[in-house]
Amino acid sequence: MIGQNKKKTLLLMAIVFALAAIAAGCSQGGETAEGGSAPATTPAGTASNEPSVVDLEPEEALKWYLQQPDPVPKEKYQIGASLVYLSDPLWVGFQYGIEQQLEKLGLPKPYVTAAGGYHKHMEQIAQVEDLLSRGIDGLLLGPANPDALVTAVEVAERAKVPVVNFAVGINTDKIVTDIQATQEMLGAMTAEYLGKELNGKGKVYMLSGVAGSSWALGREKGFIEYMQKNHPDIEIVGKHYGKNDRAEGLNAAQDALQANPDIDAFYAGADLIAAGVADAIKAVGKTGQIKVVTMSGIGKDTQMLIKNGEITMSLPYQAVEQGRMLVNIMVRYLNGERNLPKRIGVPVETITKENIDRFDVNKYLAPDHYKPSVAQ
Repeated sequence: MIGQNKKKTLLLMAIVFALAAIAAGCSQGGETAEGGSAPATTPAGTASNEPSVVDLEPEEALKWYLQQPDPVPKEKYQIGASLVYLSDPLWVGFQYGIEQQLEKLGLPKPYVTAAGGYHKHMEQIAQVEDLLSRGIDGLLLGPANPDALVTAVEVAERAKVPVVNFAVGINTDKIVTDIQATQEMLGAMTAEYLGKELNGKGKVYMLSGVAGSSWALGREKGFIEYMQKNHPDIEIVGKHYGKNDRAEGLNAAQDALQANPDIDAFYAGADLIAAGVADAIKAVGKTGQIKVVTMSGIGKDTQMLIKNGEITMSLPYQAVEQGRMLVNIMVRYLNGERNLPKRIGVPVETITKENIDRFDVNKYLAPDHYKPSVAQ
């Protein structure tokens, strides 16, 4: 662990500054479009014979990453991870991948916190402050909100603790890198698939996800723009925002079907929502007749619904693999590397009834026996 006493002193100073900023209703950091970049205080430097990968596009950066060996830690780094919640198999998969890679590299188990939901902004900020007070060397941050959690990043920066962001964008450049699928790309890929399934015409209802969240808005934007450009005869008959859970999907889809009984397909911004949509469609006896497309996670319920033809397609994150990526990039940074991409994409693949029995579940989900735990 690096300079713990010094870090705690820096942290106390950082918290004072952050609280003052909150009270004044201002942000200390410059904001950018969603997605992270290398910290301004540590510009990426490269040797003359080493090509820079800093500004690679996310998909090209992923290709670069996949060619790299696992790093060898120079010290016993203590990593902290701040997650949104652990009621979703996706986030459990992130934690499992983080823990497995740390163990593989011979590093201590991480300190992990979970805010409890996308609306728990202040709780997550407080949890980040707690992680920093424990003397962590690096922070892996899956933010509940891209704006609210900027404060947490700034506190970490003042405490000299680097941040690798993932899963949801963060509107600051004070991070090492941002590792996530491009949300607009996920939406566009979903639209491309559905457009073919509907033969370029039909009525679609959208259940986008949590109102105001960057992931919901980004995926929605990519979906709509692709449809408008490539399938103008596909009509979006309505949109709904709400919680990312099955009950929300059920209730919203029931209302949509009552108002629009001739719906041809539903777009669900996350698989938990899609499960509820599938329940609503089944209740009116139209399973298989109404398409359901989704993305993000692929828990056991989602897998069964795909196998049964109740969900048509999903574009899930390889959550476990992404957890491993977070650790490797953080260790590289702590080892002194600065020639790291600002943004790194993550692998995604189309999962349908036809191929679900062939996909590698170990890249996506923690094993059944795994029980995630948080720092006490």
